[in-house]
Amino acid sequence: MSTLTLVDEIKLKAPNWSRDGSRSILAMLNRAQNFLFAKPCDVSIYVDPGTGDYPFLETTGTTRDYEISDVQVTVDDEVGPVPLRIFKVHEVFSENISMRDYGAQTVAPQIGSVIANKIVWKTTNPVALQEKRARVRFPFDPGTYTDRYRIKCIIEPLQLTADSIPLMVSQVDEEVLMEGALGFIEYHDYGRSDRLANFKTVMAPQFWEKYGGIETLRKITNTPRRKF
Repeated sequence: MSTLTLVDEIKLKAPNWSRDGSRSILAMLNRAQNFLFAKPCDVSIYVDPGTGDYPFLETTGTTRDYEISDVQVTVDDEVGPVPLRIFKVHEVFSENISMRDYGAQTVAPQIGSVIANKIVWKTTNPVALQEKRARVRFPFDPGTYTDRYRIKCIIEPLQLTADSIPLMVSQVDEEVLMEGALGFIEYHDYGRSDRLANFKTVMAPQFWEKYGGIETLRKITNTPRRKF
């Protein structure tokens, strides 16, 4: 369903809340969607549509700090590609390197892990803030390369500032999004919310696992939900 329709359904359960504004149904829906996109999974990870692979990070010798540019993602086929920010670089890695490099690098302190023919580098990856893009910081000189470092990035979904903006979850997952929004609304109204706890610790991890995420599912004690 559309964002407009989902807001309509939530409005029936939370009639005292306004549809839009800083403290609104739309704002809580946006918060729930941002939460679902905060962890790496097939829905949130960016893959270059031109190559079908993770993008390269071009590096320059002696430069250790890199700002991550926006990417183009098609959310609506009728609209075409739109720019989205990278929320966080989840991983910086290299693959298909020479056996000589591979053997030498496995004993280097900048290595985070080695899996098959893939090296994961130790980097600091600050998340994007309101006025700042996500970054990658190397604790070593990465050298000058155009095709050595790939980055696995988590995108920031379209921000729901209007109910005409499309959702970025599939129709089968809209119930998860609705529960998250209702949970945030309940938390604002009562100062606590079993619904929100269930969304964060059960439904969201199930969503991430469903789409290839690495989160471990946790169980919580079910308690009666407040009725809207």
